[in-house]
Parts: sequence; structure tokens; C-alpha cells
Amino acid sequence: MGLFSKAKDNYDKRRDIAEFNYKAQEYVQAGNMAYEDAYAELVIACDSVQGKIHEFVSYKQKVLTEINQTLKKVDSEHKELKLSLQINFPSWESSGVTVQPWEKLTAFDKIIDTWTAPSLRDFVTDVSPSEYYEAKSAMNRAKTYRDVMKAKKQELKNARSAVKEIPYFMSDEKSKIESLMVKFRKTVEMLKTSSDSQKIENLKDISQLIADSLTTQFLDNNYQVTSQYQSIHNRMGELNQSLEQLDWLRG
Repeated sequence: MGLFSKAKDNYDKRRDIAEFNYKAQEYVQAGNMAYEDAYAELVIACDSVQGKIHEFVSYKQKVLTEINQTLKKVDSEHKELKLSLQINFPSWESSGVTVQPWEKLTAFDKIIDTWTAPSLRDFVTDVSPSEYYEAKSAMNRAKTYRDVMKAKKQELKNARSAVKEIPYFMSDEKSKIESLMVKFRKTVEMLKTSSDSQKIENLKDISQLIADSLTTQFLDNNYQVTSQYQSIHNRMGELNQSLEQLDWLRG
């Protein structure tokens, strides 16, 4: 290889290394920006919903307190019924998106200039294969990093969408509970003796269902309603429908 050809080869490799470094920086910056923007949007959505969730739980705790007090009063009047349902429910704790910490790529401990003006050294100093391939490898790792962070961005966006659905879910459930409580109070008014076995079972079903809703995990780590809680939610609707078929509750 002639001197000129070797010099050109060295220069081309250094130019490629500079390009690799430049693209690597772009990939990392794009990955960080995608993740940080999506995370900030999720935090805002969570802040707007968190208070509503606590209000909802407080509402159900008051409902359950009413249930416990009512059943205790019924028991004191009809000692043979044994209806009291003293549920010791835990305080609600918010779920969060599990965000794994992303380690910085070791190739980016410091910023490397993306362009170096040609000098005599570029032409006469050989570029080692390891220097060239390490720069190329760093660029490829940075590209993978960007792609992973973009995937995480989509996860965070999905979580934000789920967060925005929570108030609608709670509103629907509150309507179900209010309807159940209308039936609960009416059943209590009509309850006379232990022979009213159907009424007693209805009171227990309503009480236990609402109690279960306070002792079952509400959200998973992606802010999705858990399948266990969704089942309780569905059963509330089913119980409402079945109770509406009873003549003595429709009158």
C-alpha cells in the first residue's frame, strides 16, 4: 500500500469514527428525550388522578362504615340474625409503573467531538482496528439503547392512557354501589325476622362485595385494573341486576 493510499485509509477511518461518535450521541439523546417526555406526561396524569382515587376509597370506607353500623343495629334489635360484618380494611396504597433504572452506556462517559479538522497526524498515524470497531460498537449499542427507550416510552404512554380511564371506571363503580345501597337500606327496612332468609342473604352479599372491593388490589404496576378487582366490579353489576328482579325490592 502506497503512502498516499495508507494516509487516505487512515483519514477515512478517523472520519468514520467521528461519524460513529456523532450518531451515538444522537441515539442516546433521542432515547433520553423520548423516555423523559413520556415519563413527565405520566407523572402529570397520575397527579391529577391520585386525589380522585383517595376520595373514591374514602367514599367506600364511609359506605362500609354505614353497613357495619346498620347491621350492628339490626343485630341488637334481632339478636338471632347475627349479621354484623366488621371488616377491618387496609388503607389504599397507590400503585406505580415499575420503571427499571437504565445504566449509562460506558462508551459515553464523556462527550467526544463529532468533527476533528484534518491534521498531518490523521495521515501518518495508523488507526488501530480496536479503536475503529469500538467506536462502531458504541454506536450500535447507542442505537439499541434508543430503541429500548422508545419501547419504554410506549409503555409509559399506555400507562398514561390507563390512568386517564381510572376516573371513568370509579364513576361507574360508584353508581353501582349507590344502587346497591338503595337496595341495602330498603332491605333493612323490610327485614323482620330470621325467617327472611333471602333478605338476610341479600344484605350479606351486598356487604361482602363492597368490603371485598376495599381489600382487593385495585391497580397493577401499569395502572391497569387488576383482574381480581375487575371481577368484583362485574359482580356488583350482576348483583344489582339480580336484585332488581325481586318483587319486594321493585315495589
